[in-house]
Amino acid sequence: MSLYCDQFHVPDGWRYTEDIAFIGSHTFDFTVSAGTDQRVHLTFDQPPIASFNRVPDAVSTFLVLRHLTICNNRLIAHRNMQWMWNSQANTNFNVPNGGAIQTLTYDAQPPPSGVDPEGTIIPLALRRIRFGTLPAGVTITRVEVKPPWSPIFDDLELASPITGSIDLGTFYDGQYGLINAGLVGGQQTSIQVRITAGNTSGSTQAVDYDFWGTQMGAQWAQWTIAYESYQGGGKYPVGMYDDDFQPVTQIILDKLIPVQIQDTGTTNLGDLIFTALQLQPFNAVSTQYHIMLTATVAYLVPS
Repeated sequence: MSLYCDQFHVPDGWRYTEDIAFIGSHTFDFTVSAGTDQRVHLTFDQPPIASFNRVPDAVSTFLVLRHLTICNNRLIAHRNMQWMWNSQANTNFNVPNGGAIQTLTYDAQPPPSGVDPEGTIIPLALRRIRFGTLPAGVTITRVEVKPPWSPIFDDLELASPITGSIDLGTFYDGQYGLINAGLVGGQQTSIQVRITAGNTSGSTQAVDYDFWGTQMGAQWAQWTIAYESYQGGGKYPVGMYDDDFQPVTQIILDKLIPVQIQDTGTTNLGDLIFTALQLQPFNAVSTQYHIMLTATVAYLVPS
């Protein structure tokens, strides 16, 4: 039988001891595709452990990762916001026999571009409405939109019957169309479109439509993190980092790496491997993370 102790001969005492710390800043490329690895080399000017013989009866020593802290040096409130493409295509609405008025909704997309967990509102703009080929017997006679500043819908006063594409840049902002800057905190930003349609076909008909526009977004990334020892031996999972949802993140590891440490002159303890899950670069193609990793040594001794 055997057990792991720290340099004070306390069983599992390494869970409360931090002997070494890696502190550094690393620039990450935001233009890579999902699944791409980026490495942070854990190097030291001097050997981080002065002696591996603090426990004379130890039969071997192992590296233990204690805490990992990551901070994006540009918090979400300080990142450049930019209009990004937002389309809601290949959708349809049903028109019953005799016709009906349908209210459709153009929504902001999920975080980080739409409503984030803190309830931040992101501006949304609808530029174009396009109707597909109308079924026989179906006519669209009126299209209305509801500006966020108005309690009522605006009738676009288009000539009936209405087909094809409608450019809202000719009615509102020439570049973005109808903009909802977000007036209600904690709710998803959206723009309503009301369609009046007739139907003489004798049955319910589906009408294809597309909404095209933009919404505000910010540079954002989501990563999985693993550790690889300087001796190789594979990747050991560490955690996940979302630089918008939790821009300052501390991961409590207490993870014993099953690779023996023998060389007291080692200044390279391996790599942290950041694997891209999702990335949105926007104006900047890279950003810098501040990283601190604390570690210690576990001594394997006979019990």
